[in-house]
Amino acid sequence: MSAGIQTNLLSQFEAARLNDTLRGATSLQFLRGAAAFTQGDYDAGLRQMINAVKPHGRISWPLVTYFPYLWDYQHHMFLKPTVTVDFAQRVGHSFQYEYEAEPTSGTYLSLLDLVATTRAAISPLEPQDNIDIQSFIWVVGAYPQE
Repeated sequence: MSAGIQTNLLSQFEAARLNDTLRGATSLQFLRGAAAFTQGDYDAGLRQMINAVKPHGRISWPLVTYFPYLWDYQHHMFLKPTVTVDFAQRVGHSFQYEYEAEPTSGTYLSLLDLVATTRAAISPLEPQDNIDIQSFIWVVGAYPQE
């Protein structure tokens, strides 16, 4: 039985790391960090989540953005780096330069700016929330270039 929520957002390796974290001694620390992050304290939330995951392996953007996105998809964004950086390059957004593999509040704020910019650009499509924005980024970012 899995300790995490079953979605297709995390790779099998990330899901395993999250499950190990949630079943381990640092589970409360991780959840408190995710809650702090969701409430806008990005630096403290990231520190707590990073420290909680360390015993179980490498931290990643999908791990630190997973719960905040599920808990508040109106305001938060799930970050899959490869497709999102590719999307930022295609639309000319500064996220392509500001992205850092190690989770930082600066990178996350740049991601939120990319989300806001995208929402404004596709407003005629009437996106309802960041799930719609995530889907748009995923489709455009995964589209093969010739």
